[in-house]
Amino acid sequence: YRELLLELIYELCSISKKIGTVIDEKKIINAIDLLPYNLQTSMQKDINSGKPSEIDYILKAPLTYGLKEGLNLPRMSYCYEFLKEKIKKGNFHE
Repeated sequence: YRELLLELIYELCSISKKIGTVIDEKKIINAIDLLPYNLQTSMQKDINSGKPSEIDYILKAPLTYGLKEGLNLPRMSYCYEFLKEKIKKGNFHE
Protein backbone atom coordinates (compact mmCIF):
# COMPACT_ATOMS: atom_id res chain seq x y z
CA TYR A 1 0.00 0.00 0.00
CA ARG A 2 2.94 2.32 0.56
CA GLU A 3 3.75 2.35 -3.15
CA LEU A 4 0.16 3.24 -3.95
CA LEU A 5 0.20 6.01 -1.35
CA LEU A 6 3.41 7.48 -2.78
CA GLU A 7 1.96 7.44 -6.28
CA LEU A 8 -1.23 9.14 -5.06
CA ILE A 9 0.79 11.85 -3.34
CA TYR A 10 2.77 12.41 -6.53
CA GLU A 11 -0.43 12.72 -8.55
CA LEU A 12 -2.01 15.10 -6.04
CA CYS A 13 1.11 17.25 -6.09
CA SER A 14 1.02 17.35 -9.90
CA ILE A 15 -2.55 18.65 -9.70
CA SER A 16 -1.56 21.30 -7.17
CA LYS A 17 1.21 22.48 -9.50
CA LYS A 18 -1.40 23.03 -12.22
CA ILE A 19 -3.23 25.50 -9.98
CA GLY A 20 -0.01 27.24 -9.01
CA THR A 21 0.49 25.73 -5.58
CA VAL A 22 3.71 23.84 -4.99
CA ILE A 23 3.45 21.17 -2.33
CA ASP A 24 6.48 19.36 -0.96
CA GLU A 25 5.86 15.64 -1.38
CA LYS A 26 8.43 14.76 1.28
CA LYS A 27 6.66 16.93 3.86
CA ILE A 28 3.37 15.20 3.13
CA ILE A 29 4.96 11.77 3.43
CA ASN A 30 6.68 12.74 6.68
CA ALA A 31 3.41 14.07 8.12
CA ILE A 32 1.59 10.86 7.16
CA ASP A 33 4.35 8.77 8.70
CA LEU A 34 3.74 10.54 12.02
CA LEU A 35 0.08 9.52 12.14
CA PRO A 36 -0.95 6.57 14.32
CA TYR A 37 -1.10 3.27 12.42
CA ASN A 38 -4.71 2.62 13.46
CA LEU A 39 -5.99 6.10 12.59
CA GLN A 40 -9.34 6.19 10.83
CA THR A 41 -10.38 9.26 8.91
CA SER A 42 -13.86 10.72 9.09
CA MET A 43 -14.42 9.45 5.54
CA GLN A 44 -13.51 5.90 6.61
CA LYS A 45 -15.84 6.15 9.58
CA ASP A 46 -18.69 7.44 7.40
CA ILE A 47 -18.22 4.68 4.82
CA ASN A 48 -17.97 1.98 7.47
CA SER A 49 -21.18 3.16 9.11
CA GLY A 50 -23.06 3.47 5.81
CA LYS A 51 -23.25 7.26 5.91
CA PRO A 52 -22.63 9.42 2.84
CA SER A 53 -18.92 9.99 2.38
CA GLU A 54 -16.76 12.86 1.19
CA ILE A 55 -15.22 10.76 -1.59
CA ASP A 56 -16.48 13.07 -4.33
CA TYR A 57 -14.78 16.04 -2.69
CA ILE A 58 -11.60 14.26 -1.63
CA LEU A 59 -10.92 12.21 -4.76
CA LYS A 60 -13.36 13.02 -7.55
CA ALA A 61 -12.98 16.80 -7.53
CA PRO A 62 -9.18 16.87 -7.85
CA LEU A 63 -9.30 13.91 -10.23
CA THR A 64 -11.78 15.67 -12.51
CA TYR A 65 -9.72 18.86 -12.48
CA GLY A 66 -6.46 17.03 -13.16
CA LEU A 67 -7.91 15.07 -16.04
CA LYS A 68 -9.33 18.28 -17.56
CA GLU A 69 -5.80 19.69 -17.36
CA GLY A 70 -4.49 16.72 -19.30
CA LEU A 71 -2.71 14.99 -16.42
CA ASN A 72 -2.27 11.24 -16.34
CA LEU A 73 -3.75 10.13 -13.00
CA PRO A 74 -3.99 6.33 -13.09
CA ARG A 75 -3.72 5.76 -9.33
CA MET A 76 -6.31 8.36 -8.40
CA SER A 77 -8.64 7.01 -11.09
CA TYR A 78 -8.16 3.47 -9.81
CA CYS A 79 -8.69 4.41 -6.17
CA TYR A 80 -11.78 6.48 -6.91
CA GLU A 81 -13.43 3.75 -8.99
CA PHE A 82 -12.43 1.03 -6.53
CA LEU A 83 -13.84 2.89 -3.53
CA LYS A 84 -17.02 3.96 -5.34
CA GLU A 85 -17.68 0.33 -6.24
CA LYS A 86 -17.05 -0.83 -2.67
CA ILE A 87 -19.40 1.84 -1.33
CA LYS A 88 -22.04 0.99 -3.92
CA LYS A 89 -21.93 -2.70 -3.00
CA GLY A 90 -21.80 -1.93 0.71
CA ASN A 91 -18.79 -4.19 1.24
CA PHE A 92 -16.14 -1.71 2.26
CA HIS A 93 -14.83 -4.00 5.01
CA GLU A 94 -13.69 -6.68 2.53
